[in-house]
Amino acid sequence: MKSLLTTLCFLLSHWLTAQTVIRGKVTEAGTDKPLPFATVYINTTTRGTTADENGSYRLTGIPAGTVEVVASYVGYKQARQVVRVRPDAPATVNLELAPTGNALTDVTVTAKRSRAWERMLRTFKNELLGESPWAGRCVLTNPEAVILTDGSDGHLRAKATEPLVFDHNAFGYRIYYDLLSFDFFNRAVYYGGATRFEEMKPESPQQQRRWQRNRQQAYEGSTRHLLTTLLAGTYEQEGYMVFKSNINLSAQAMPSAPVMSFEEARRPVRITPDSVSRLFRGGELGNERVMILDKPLEIFNTRLNTRNSPYPDMPFAYSLLYLPRQTAIVTTDGWVSVPNGMEIRGHLSRDRLANLLPADWRPMTDAIQPTEKPLAEGTLLSPDARLDSIKRDWRIAQKSALPLVFLHTDKTFYTTGDNLWFSAYVLNPTTYAPLPNRLAEVDDALHLDWINASGRVLRHRWVPLKNGRANGAFRLSDSLQTGVYTLRAYTEAGRMANRPAFERTILVSNGLGNLPAVSGKELRPNPVSGQKTLQPNLQFDATADTTQIQVRVVQTGPTRDEPVYLTLQSRERFVGNAKIKPANGRAILAVPTLNVPMGLIRLTLFDSEGQPNAERMVWLAPSPDPVRLTITPDKARYQPRDTTSLQLRLQTDEGEPLPANVSISITDADQLPPDSLMASFRAHLFAQATRALPDFAQPTARRDTSVGMVVRGRVLDRKGQPVPKAGVLLTFVTQTESFARSTRTDAEGRFRLETLVLTDSAQVTARVVDEAFKPLKATVRLDNPGGPQGEGHVWPVDTSASGQWWRYVGAIRAARLRQAESPEGYRQGDARQLREVTVRAIKPTDDREARRVSLHGTPDRAVTFDEKSAQYGNVYEMLRGRVAGVQVTSRQDPSAMGGYTVIVRGIGSFGSNNAPLFIWDGQYIDENETGTGLLIINPAEIERIEVVSSASAAIYGARGGAGVVAFYSRKSKPDQVTPGAEAMLVMGFPRPVTFVPTLLDPARTDRRDVLFWTPQQQTDTQGNLTLRFPLSDVARTLRVTVQGISTSGLPVSVERVVKVQ
Repeated sequence: MKSLLTTLCFLLSHWLTAQTVIRGKVTEAGTDKPLPFATVYINTTTRGTTADENGSYRLTGIPAGTVEVVASYVGYKQARQVVRVRPDAPATVNLELAPTGNALTDVTVTAKRSRAWERMLRTFKNELLGESPWAGRCVLTNPEAVILTDGSDGHLRAKATEPLVFDHNAFGYRIYYDLLSFDFFNRAVYYGGATRFEEMKPESPQQQRRWQRNRQQAYEGSTRHLLTTLLAGTYEQEGYMVFKSNINLSAQAMPSAPVMSFEEARRPVRITPDSVSRLFRGGELGNERVMILDKPLEIFNTRLNTRNSPYPDMPFAYSLLYLPRQTAIVTTDGWVSVPNGMEIRGHLSRDRLANLLPADWRPMTDAIQPTEKPLAEGTLLSPDARLDSIKRDWRIAQKSALPLVFLHTDKTFYTTGDNLWFSAYVLNPTTYAPLPNRLAEVDDALHLDWINASGRVLRHRWVPLKNGRANGAFRLSDSLQTGVYTLRAYTEAGRMANRPAFERTILVSNGLGNLPAVSGKELRPNPVSGQKTLQPNLQFDATADTTQIQVRVVQTGPTRDEPVYLTLQSRERFVGNAKIKPANGRAILAVPTLNVPMGLIRLTLFDSEGQPNAERMVWLAPSPDPVRLTITPDKARYQPRDTTSLQLRLQTDEGEPLPANVSISITDADQLPPDSLMASFRAHLFAQATRALPDFAQPTARRDTSVGMVVRGRVLDRKGQPVPKAGVLLTFVTQTESFARSTRTDAEGRFRLETLVLTDSAQVTARVVDEAFKPLKATVRLDNPGGPQGEGHVWPVDTSASGQWWRYVGAIRAARLRQAESPEGYRQGDARQLREVTVRAIKPTDDREARRVSLHGTPDRAVTFDEKSAQYGNVYEMLRGRVAGVQVTSRQDPSAMGGYTVIVRGIGSFGSNNAPLFIWDGQYIDENETGTGLLIINPAEIERIEVVSSASAAIYGARGGAGVVAFYSRKSKPDQVTPGAEAMLVMGFPRPVTFVPTLLDPARTDRRDVLFWTPQQQTDTQGNLTLRFPLSDVARTLRVTVQGISTSGLPVSVERVVKVQ
């Protein structure tokens, strides 16, 4: 559905300030006749009452500020009045209601149950409630009160004979909605009304906690949450990025998707925590603020990846907030009391009735209340400045948190000739949300290692990451021996920090060999340990159930009774903190879980000086299996090769819809046993988080921010010694493109290039120069692309899975039958072990060969050089004064390190970049910030320079917008090797592949073990998903395995068995 224009009409105020009384009388308009027992309430709150027999009413506990009083009565139009309530000053509000003019007996209901009416009612409810997962939990109890008309003009309009009553079973509210208007046309809806909330009575304490958690989840990411965090200056910690934009706002549509990135397209001004206070000034009341905006705000919620962002480099939930009158009044708890026409577009505009919370609802506070009180052992003290300092340091450390990695494979047992299909998840370590790409034009990259039982890496593969997800496949060669293999997955950030990678065991059987020896040993997973302790004199442990987290602290030595500090963190925010004074060295604290979100909770204990001492991890879940999977086939039994349709539905264990991004494998349960070699998604993430606990004794390491593929290497001289501060020019040549990148070595002769995207294998030629840019005779060695291993490095591997072969004897026999039916699909006649290959590139023999890769054809200007030409110190000096139309100036800025500025005269460029595109023998060379990028080229090797400043430069796209300068090297003999140049082979990203379930011809028996595989699938907002695939000839029972992550960050790992034949 389109992002819609929504005008905020909440006229609400703060509910914690000085309170007063509103009284008055409800009468009939024109007659002053009292309307006994009329309903009177404050709009969008739980504050309401019923008038007495004289029409008089009294509302108590109303806070100071701007509120809207609403009165309704059956058979009368609703009356509303905005009231400015002063502190401790009672207000009188008399309301007059006009008759609707239609008696109830005039309403015709005979046609309301037609199919057309049911269809219109569904549309009405969908648009009124919205698209959130909570909409399915709202039940309209009086649909007969809705009058629907579907006009010939295409408009669906609605009105109601009485307030509509919705039971919101996810939030625990009964909602009374006085509908004023409703008009749905061309996928846009305009509606208005007043809302009254009533608390529903919970059936159990568990249901009350579930309602409170759902309310908190709906609040986070809402307009109220955004405004509250903006006022508090904590919006960046809550995942928002806010910019003041230059958009010329139109009331008709969202801004169109720009060609350029967000920064290039809008030149926005980012609102920082230091500058956000300029958006507000004090209001008339202490809890009010005047919001001042002369330009729209563009808002990105980085915790949500949606498809509504118009910017390819900002794939987050996008919203736009606009004040047409440049001011609005908001309260410190995020309510808009005087909107002045405030408009919200995009993601936040999708908030509808199903997401609405009453104004007097309060967000979750810390689980540990900051009041001094005795504990079972010890005393809970009030927070102090040191606790604030601990929280501030924690937020700084969070910026270097490393991502978590999980890999889902289509099965756990393979035979040679099989394809191993995988789906990768790279997640934020605290929110469990997939990490978005940091650059729109460059995919992030994931390392994948295939390791044999000896611990040697047989194959490394780069896999492109798109917003935290990746998928692919690779074929298991016939040359593989039967045995236990390990599949490792890790990010470049994890490799740099030397953190544990994702690992899973894979069993491979060579179908041409004998069956492996088997035993009856059952593999037991190692228990997960979630603790780390630094000082032995201060220790604690933590246990959790669905009602509380119990913390026990033991402190010994001379500091046994000094205070200690405890923090609880979840989802990138504090959910509790406490200052505790032990009694006789002991303290026991019970933390209620009502205000603690489900999932991974990190508890950290600090000593009296605020130094971290120990850490524990606990997992809060309402039950041992918090995710339900329901599978409904479209029929009870199938015939062989029938197309099967399965309806999947994901829910929490409490029956709430669970929208999620998942990968799904469907296998023949009679051929493949369940996966006993891998922990669940939830257990694996817990284990990864506990293994990666920070080292309190060491400062936090800088987080690696590289994107794309990374090439690392070392430059050595003739004696094998490192060459420091050498310039390295790497030229990459593939079948479809060529380009050059330059860098310098460090003190140890090492270099590193990142932000590479190679869609194919590339021949890489390396050229080395010294600090004076003179060619060097040196050797360039590229590192292995995987982990920190050198030549012959052996990884420790877990071979205990060799005792699992007895479980797969039946699978091995089934695989042999399957491969016998289709040997051409599994056997490779030229199969051999993959190994590292080094090749030497052939240099073009003349400049015409180089110009073959030139796109511009005839240049605008050209200059040739020969042996008699003057000698130049560098290429910039060669251009200066020798090439017409090119202006070269030396930079005066000391930070430029003697750099140059090159401008092609007579041509303009888009944006602020006026540097031309440089090309060296067909390869692009990027100029650097210091203007020294061309110093890597030896001017003595240049034979010809071409300049393009006309429309011909457009063939190079935006990169040629400031002109093109192309260099061509001198003619070289075929056997001539340029000093300092070496050629190597670098493997790029694999080509995308798609799983296609293919049936064999009817003359053969279809024995597929994997019937369906989808690496990335998104459920709808109600957690529903439909899968269709053909059955095999032999499948009788299917095993459906679903792994993934929900939109709320809940790991999904469920498996079900379905009988089909």
